[in-house]
Amino acid sequence: MTLGEAFRSHRPAMLWAMAISLQGIMEGYNIALVGALVAAPAFQRRYGDYYDPELGYQVSFRWQMAFMLGAAAGGIVGGLLSGYMIEKIGARITIMTAHVVLCGTIAITFCAPSIQVLFVGCLCNGLPWGILAGVGPVYASEVCPTAVRGYLINFVNFAWSCGGLLAAGVLQPFSTVMSQWAYRIPFAIQWIWPVPLFLIAFFAPSSPWWLIRRGRIEETRKSLRSLTRGLSDKEIDAKIALMKHTDEYEKMAKTESSFADCFKGTNLPRTEIAAVVLTSQAITGQVLAASPTIGAGALGVAGNIFCWFLMAWFGRRRLFLFGLAGCGASLMIVGILDSFGGRAIPFVQAALCLVWMAIYSSIVAPGSYTIAGEISATRVRSQTMGFSRAVFGILSVTAGVVQTYITNPTGANISGKAAYVWFGGSTILFIWAFFRLPETKGRTYEELDILFETGVTARKFRKQHIEVVAENNHKIVDDADP
Repeated sequence: MTLGEAFRSHRPAMLWAMAISLQGIMEGYNIALVGALVAAPAFQRRYGDYYDPELGYQVSFRWQMAFMLGAAAGGIVGGLLSGYMIEKIGARITIMTAHVVLCGTIAITFCAPSIQVLFVGCLCNGLPWGILAGVGPVYASEVCPTAVRGYLINFVNFAWSCGGLLAAGVLQPFSTVMSQWAYRIPFAIQWIWPVPLFLIAFFAPSSPWWLIRRGRIEETRKSLRSLTRGLSDKEIDAKIALMKHTDEYEKMAKTESSFADCFKGTNLPRTEIAAVVLTSQAITGQVLAASPTIGAGALGVAGNIFCWFLMAWFGRRRLFLFGLAGCGASLMIVGILDSFGGRAIPFVQAALCLVWMAIYSSIVAPGSYTIAGEISATRVRSQTMGFSRAVFGILSVTAGVVQTYITNPTGANISGKAAYVWFGGSTILFIWAFFRLPETKGRTYEELDILFETGVTARKFRKQHIEVVAENNHKIVDDADP
């Protein structure tokens, strides 16, 4: 199926995938919001302590770390819980349940009378955020055809960037307001999202792959009708037959639908790939891109759109390797320049940081979601994404603590040389990706199953052509062979 054919016949699926992925707006908004409010004068006066006439009111570093760790801890638990919930009750019910919970947890942060209660609110908010964060990529990967699958899986990163941009726009007018509404209104805006996103999930078709795994064939047919247009009964039946065949093939490979199965047999390297590429955001310096400014948010949105074109030209593997190399090179030069004096050096470093952010926003961040969303077996996709999100949450917190320590005047205070830390992370990831990351562009889920089952090395995935010899019997041919 070509890209044009996919647009014509699967436009409803694409629109539903985009709508479900809008959950990412909430997470992007909330992460930027909590990080920025601790520096707001009104917030500091309400929840901080008075130090001296020069410093005035400040939220202590200990509480700043507590907010970050609390939200992350809730997100980690939520990520693991999402993998279980999506498989047991489906993506739609998972989303609706999480939004009902979120309406209550938002009230805790909005009404918090003390910094301790605010911490509890951040912790509780993290749980539904973590659940919702993994739903978009899983749903998009299961409703969209292969030709557009990659673009729609990383739409959640686009939504995340939009959320950060929205937070920057909301916070800017309140930066000089000294009343309680300077922080309560940004918290209250979070209530805008649950109702429309709940309704989207309520009316959305269930994932046909989820229905197939439960043997609900007629409901699968109804779902496919809602997700496509202009397809004949024969074409719908062919899709169902392929899905059933893929599901049966994975059953033959002893793949069940549990977290434990993510770490068995050929699922183990697939889980490794999903977890590593998703956490690459933290290891390559995500903390540098988490600035709640309109410029950073706009660059993230534009970068994600540009990524859709880059993936069409270069695929997943080559593009991701280029992104890691580009990020690493930019960071290395920033670190080297910090050893030299001169008035122009800070401006050159700032320019290189913009180059790094452009590469990160247009390749590494959106590309990681695409690869993580399509690499796993269909029977453990939600569990793999949930586990990967949990690992990502742990490393994101670790990266935040490391960045705070190495740049804080009371810590290592290595200034621009902090770029060496993330250059090291980018280099390690590049070496790993060169040997371990396969090309998944244009591959059906059954083809990926076969390539992993037969032990094809990551660097040879792109050249392999799969021929069906007989039922459940395949032949893999290297395209370079005569």
